[in-house]
Amino acid sequence: MTKQSILRLLILMLFVLQSQDLIIAQQKARLGINMTTNLDQYLSIQPEVGILFERQISNHSGFELGINYRTYHQEFLIVINNQAYYPYISEKYISIPFSYKFYSKIINAGLGITYDYYLGWKQLGGSTEMTSYWPGDDYYLGLIGKISKPITLGENFILEPEIKFNILVFPSKKHYFGFGLITKFDLQRK
Repeated sequence: MTKQSILRLLILMLFVLQSQDLIIAQQKARLGINMTTNLDQYLSIQPEVGILFERQISNHSGFELGINYRTYHQEFLIVINNQAYYPYISEKYISIPFSYKFYSKIINAGLGITYDYYLGWKQLGGSTEMTSYWPGDDYYLGLIGKISKPITLGENFILEPEIKFNILVFPSKKHYFGFGLITKFDLQRK
């Protein structure tokens, strides 16, 4: 599947979720802001920010689509003239998660897929300067699981702390464990 066909599929899913042909009694649409911290393989805390669209189609079912910016750290061992150097860099990604969401009175849970696209890198430290870097792949596909607790703060405003786990499995493996805060606004007027 090409990058363009994946993007077209995500746009189509967004239009399907927004479609008024799916009107069900408890249907709700929300727009949100994601502010998450991720722990990567080195247990370093990495920020993740983005926006999301949520469509609740029944009392217990819905879908969530997001677009997030996140980073991932890599550390290397480079040997030059029998001298070891340890540069580390930050990989930059756009991540697009799409998940089914289960709603309950106690907690909400989500399970879905993610598409991460590589944007570039930046060297963060080390005693030798790296002139080029590529992680080996431009995109990654994976699975995401979330648990969250909605806190209603107003008629149209929800604060939702969450814990998530994201494992990227294709074409190579990476994983994140994260916790954060989602702010959501109802799009329908009461």
